[in-house]
Amino acid sequence: MPLLGGLLVTLFSGLFEFFVAFFAREVALRLAFAALVVAGFATLYGVGVGLVSGIAYVMPAGLATVFAFVFPANVVSCVSAVLTVDGAVLAFRLYVTGMGK
Repeated sequence: MPLLGGLLVTLFSGLFEFFVAFFAREVALRLAFAALVVAGFATLYGVGVGLVSGIAYVMPAGLATVFAFVFPANVVSCVSAVLTVDGAVLAFRLYVTGMGK
């Protein structure tokens, strides 16, 4: 009986170590990918804000009024919401097709 108990403990501990190592690696890769995507979007946002600020600085006052009329003050929030939904749909499609594994 002690031999069987030791065998079962060794078997389950090895299996547990395998699953922990496998899932830890998978989680680490997915978190690294998510961090890369967030860093990319933050960089694009910074570049976009810098470009718009530079253009707004040299733009005549009448044209600035037209742009303020066409693009409301909450345009950044709206574009961010659209990109977030697009990212969620992409992640779901990758998960469903199995390409995310």
